[in-house]
Amino acid sequence: MTLKEIYDEYSPLAFIAAVILLLFLAAAWFSPTPREQLSYLQYFFMTLALLYVLVTVLVLIVLGFRKLSYYMVIFLSLAIYMDGLTVAAIAILLTYLSWGFVFALETLLVYHGVESAKAWFVKRYDYQSFSREYRIFYPLVLWLYFWLEWLPHRIHGESIASFRPNQVREEMWELLR
Repeated sequence: MTLKEIYDEYSPLAFIAAVILLLFLAAAWFSPTPREQLSYLQYFFMTLALLYVLVTVLVLIVLGFRKLSYYMVIFLSLAIYMDGLTVAAIAILLTYLSWGFVFALETLLVYHGVESAKAWFVKRYDYQSFSREYRIFYPLVLWLYFWLEWLPHRIHGESIASFRPNQVREEMWELLR
C-alpha cells in the first residue's frame, strides 16, 4: 500500500477529527464560565487520546508489525522519559495484546480457509516473518481458539475444528514461499 493510497483512504477521517477538535477549542474559547471552558478542554484532550489509540490501531493494521516497531521505539522512549518504566511496560503489554489479537484472528481465519485472511498475510509477510510472529503470538492464537472454538463446543455442543499448529505452518509455507 502506497502513501497516496493511505492518504486517499484515511484523509476524510483526519479531516473529520480536525473539525471535531476545532469545534471543542472554539466552544472552550467562547464559553461564558471557566467550568464550561474546562469541560470543553477535557473533551478536546479525551478526543486526542482516542485519536491516538485509533491511529495506533490503524498503523498496526495497515502498515504491519515491522513498521510499528519503529513507531513504538520512539513512543516508548517518550513514555520512559515522561512517566517511567511502568507506563512503558503497560504500553508494551497493550501493544502485544492488540497486535496479537489481530494476528491470532487472521491466523485462525487462514486455518479455516478464508481467502481474505490469506490475502492479508500475502500482502504483509514472508514465511520467515510469519514464523517469527507466530512463535511470539502463539499463546494468543491458542487463547482465541479456546474462546471461539473450544468453549462454544463445550457450551452448545457445536462441532469443533481441532487446532493443529503444524497445519497452520504448512499452509503458510505453501502460501508465503
